[in-house]
Amino acid sequence: MKWLVLVLLALPGRVLAHGAPPAATEAIASDERGVSLVRVSRGLAYRAAEGFRFLCPEAWDGNLLVRAASLPGGPTILASDSLFVLQEGRVTRHPVQSGLGFALASHRDAVFGVFRQGTSWELRRITASANELVRALAQPVDALAALDDELALLRFVDRTVTVDRYALSGEPRGGVSWEAKSFVAEAALRVAGEQLYAVLWAHSAPWLSVGRVGKDAFEPLREANVSLDGPIASSLAIDGVLQDLQTGTAIDTQGDRISCLGETSGQPYACARGGLLRVDANGLGAPLFELSALREPDLSAVPDAARADCTVRWTDLVTDGVPVSDAGMPAPDAGATARTSTAEGCATRDGRGFEGALLLVALASRRRRH
Repeated sequence: MKWLVLVLLALPGRVLAHGAPPAATEAIASDERGVSLVRVSRGLAYRAAEGFRFLCPEAWDGNLLVRAASLPGGPTILASDSLFVLQEGRVTRHPVQSGLGFALASHRDAVFGVFRQGTSWELRRITASANELVRALAQPVDALAALDDELALLRFVDRTVTVDRYALSGEPRGGVSWEAKSFVAEAALRVAGEQLYAVLWAHSAPWLSVGRVGKDAFEPLREANVSLDGPIASSLAIDGVLQDLQTGTAIDTQGDRISCLGETSGQPYACARGGLLRVDANGLGAPLFELSALREPDLSAVPDAARADCTVRWTDLVTDGVPVSDAGMPAPDAGATARTSTAEGCATRDGRGFEGALLLVALASRRRRH
């Protein structure tokens, strides 16, 4: 099926192979066999009998920035303009919808999420078949995290950052506020062990910072100018370099640059070499996911009208560097005409490609909606 690559390369107006190299960016779900769902460039990758298969965004509503959180031992919840359930490579609409999804967090037997319906904001508890209101929220929320027995919700206005804590049933448990060094553009919450951390993106240098969020105080820890990933356990990555969280001492990664840090089912991992690698006391360990394991999308999981778009998206990944065998291209969809696009894969100032441009637009739009 390699002929399909050549055909698509010849399409007028089509711009290919000039974005950031394909890479894994997050482990979304794991089980006793290992990682089962990964976020990759331009979509998701789910574990199937024959290996990992690419899942196009056209399988839900096309949103590359879809929020995703897994139910333990079960399906994954996807939140965009609508709510979806992903199981065994098939995406269906959730039976109970709840508006625009802004944040998701897995917790034991459910996923908690922050949603906006009109001008109202809600904290909701979601399973594969249920979607229950936990609490109506008085103000917009920018980030959500689930700890052992409570939820943390972050919001910011200009330089003021506030983290409120709630019981799983929705009762308030207090919170903490602090002033950032400069105006905040975006924020995230991270959980490492039982400790809560806040990561802030600023409007001026230093562009990123991370600190420990206590019950009644915020403790600044590190700053970065290019990238800041983690923390996980006792590590974080500053500008691509793995470091000890407490001392800032660099951890040897044999020259590999780190582009993400996370934890899945208790296993710390890092994004490096295009895939996901274990992180242990000695640095980077064995692979958890490799791009070479990624196979072509199953077009039967995509609506008929979007199958040509999905094929082109996969072809972009192959052209940009995803390894592919003769069996690695989907069969052409009968009667479908390949769409053309000049935006997919174009590099942006921050080097993240089309997804980076989408992210910047989405964040700006999101702040305006507040």
